[in-house]
Amino acid sequence: MKDVRVEWVRRDRNKVPENCKYYPVSKFPDETESSTPWSVVLQLGKSTCTGGKIISFGTVNFLMDNAPSEKLSQHKTFEIYEGPKKVADVFII
Repeated sequence: MKDVRVEWVRRDRNKVPENCKYYPVSKFPDETESSTPWSVVLQLGKSTCTGGKIISFGTVNFLMDNAPSEKLSQHKTFEIYEGPKKVADVFII
């Protein structure tokens, strides 16, 4: 489990998940279009608006035990998606 900062990027989103578990799909910088997508579990706190960006803090882990958990140590950032739409950039802190 890693601590994260989430910067939400979907402009058409009025609210972001807060004080809950959230289960999006991840995309890491070393993955291609043909890579297997992995679901992550974000435990999110309350969001804030800073510099025009909606920011959340929380923790992240993979949903499945057989997921490539080393990616959380190898990368400082990754993207999360709801279906085909990118919704946020995640920064490991």
